[in-house]
Parts: sequence; structure tokens; C-alpha cells
Amino acid sequence: KREAAFTVAGLARLLDEAAPGESDERYRHAFELSPQIPWIADGEGQVTEISGRWFELTGESPEQGYAKGWRGAIHPDDLPGLLSTLRGLGPQDERYSARYRVRVRGGGYRWMWSRARARRDGTGRVANWYGSVEDIHDQVLAEEARAAGEERLRLAVRATGLGLADIELAP
Repeated sequence: KREAAFTVAGLARLLDEAAPGESDERYRHAFELSPQIPWIADGEGQVTEISGRWFELTGESPEQGYAKGWRGAIHPDDLPGLLSTLRGLGPQDERYSARYRVRVRGGGYRWMWSRARARRDGTGRVANWYGSVEDIHDQVLAEEARAAGEERLRLAVRATGLGLADIELAP
């Protein structure tokens, strides 16, 4: 069944049925071609694998991106909150998500959204974190522009001293 290939179970089945070594190749292609930036970290949060898109985006070398090196790309104002979120994960936490800015090639920053899920070993300890980073910069700018417009409208209405009503007439 072709549609089964698009479910997690279907993908796992395809990988299990692949010739030896072929599943690794399929995994590598999927990992590198994702529009998001997939990553894997060990149970302690040390990045062990990350898509090459991270290095294209940030201009970092692989040596800078692995282990704790990725922290160097996080905006200095966002890093303490992100680290606090990560340190605050309890032993039973299965997922986390965070929004922060990443320094990109050329020196600017872009807003990103990172999500991850834990994989536990037989004892229940986190063995790995599997996650992805998604560029949400345009979305954040749109939210900020909308909020600024709403604030300008609020100030304009206040400055006029006039009331404002929102009336909905029934059809």
C-alpha cells in the first residue's frame, strides 16, 4: 500500500525491508533534504548529528555546531532562557519546544522554532533527543507588525477622546 509509506509505521517498514545499508542511505537523504533542520542529541543534550543546512544557515563549521558548539549561534539575549528551558526538563519530560534567534551567515539573526522528543532506553533514561529547527522569521515579523498596528490604533483612539464600538448586525 503506497499510502502506508507516508506514516511513521510505513516508513519504518520500508526501512526494515530495504537491503542492508540502503536504509542508512534513505535516512541520510531524508535527513539532509528536509526543509527543516533535523538534529539528534545524546541524553545529556550534546548534539551528535545535525543537518548540513545548519552550517549553510549559520556559516559555522561542523566543529562549531556539534556538542555544545551550537550555543554560539544563539542570540545572546535568548541563550539564557533557552538553556533554562533545557535545564528545567525533568526526567519524565518527553518533549520540548523553544523559540529563539539564530545568527545567520552575514551576521544578522533569524527567528527559529525548535522542537524535540526524547527516546528512552530500557531503563527509562533519555538516550537521545530527536528534534528539528524551523525558520519562523517571517511569521514573527508579521506578528510584531500586527501588534504594532494594534498599538497604534489603540493610541489613536485614546488620543481622539472618542469612543469606539464594534457592532455586529444579524443578517
